[in-house]
Amino acid sequence: MKQLITMTACLLLLMALLSQFVQNQKLLMDLESCSHQVDIFCVTEDVPALRRSLGKIMNCSEGEITIEREASLWVIQVPVKKILITPSFWGVKKEDNHGVYVWERESTVNE
Repeated sequence: MKQLITMTACLLLLMALLSQFVQNQKLLMDLESCSHQVDIFCVTEDVPALRRSLGKIMNCSEGEITIEREASLWVIQVPVKKILITPSFWGVKKEDNHGVYVWERESTVNE
C-alpha cells in the first residue's frame, strides 16, 4: 500500500512536469513566431498588421499590444498569459500567472 501511495505521488509530479514542459514549448514557439512577425514589421512598419498578427498568435486583443517608436527604435510589448499550465500546483496565484514580452528593434526603413 505504501508503494502505491508513493508511486501515485511520483506519477502526479511527473505529469505536472510533463504538462509544464509542453506549455513551455508552445510558449516558445509562439514567441518565435511573434519575433519573426516583428522582424518583418521592422522592414514594412505596418503597425495595424503587426497588431493583428501578434494578437492572433498570442491569443490577446490588439489593444493589449503596445507599439512605441523612440527615434529609430521600435519597442513592442505583448502580454503573455498562462505561463504555468497548473499555477496552483506550483503555489502561484492564478492572477499572477502572466507577464509581458518586450522586443526592441531598430527600424530598417530609411526616412
